[in-house]
Amino acid sequence: MTHGTPAQFAAGCINDTACLNHRTGLMTCREAAIRYRGDYAYRKQVDAGVASAEREVFARPAKPVKATVKRAKAAPTPRVTKGIIGPDGLVHGTTTGYKRCKPPTECPAIAAGLPSCAEAGREKARLMWRARKGTTSRPEAKHGTVSGYSTFKCRAGDVCPAIAETGKSCADAVADAARIRYHAQKGKA
Repeated sequence: MTHGTPAQFAAGCINDTACLNHRTGLMTCREAAIRYRGDYAYRKQVDAGVASAEREVFARPAKPVKATVKRAKAAPTPRVTKGIIGPDGLVHGTTTGYKRCKPPTECPAIAAGLPSCAEAGREKARLMWRARKGTTSRPEAKHGTVSGYSTFKCRAGDVCPAIAETGKSCADAVADAARIRYHAQKGKA
């Protein structure tokens, strides 16, 4: 039996490097078996006994080339909505320059009457925090409450304006809240 045929592949010549047609211009047995399964015309020739072991070189159709026109990109122009462009090329007074504006006390936006980059960054962080919490504005701070204690820095109980109205100072409200938290934790344990 000759090498380079599907019958020889079926007889056991399944390795390209062991086939006698390896590194010649002829097909190996494995290549012939693959071609026999996929090429109808070759299969007919093999079945008729007239097939050769020569490799057929098939010309692949050329891929169509798409004509593309590359457009030149225009130089980006900085959009300034709230801030100013400083001498360093950064947009100051916005959150854009927040991380790069060093030191914050020398921000050019301050001289223009705008908030500094650091203040803009803090305001953005506040807005994001409020959005996560579901509130868009701060709760109204009143004396005699916990928010009055933190907002007005009302630490001395005897000078709080709420004592005259409610008899309770901001410091008393914080102490009550701490007492409630303590007993709630103690009850859970």
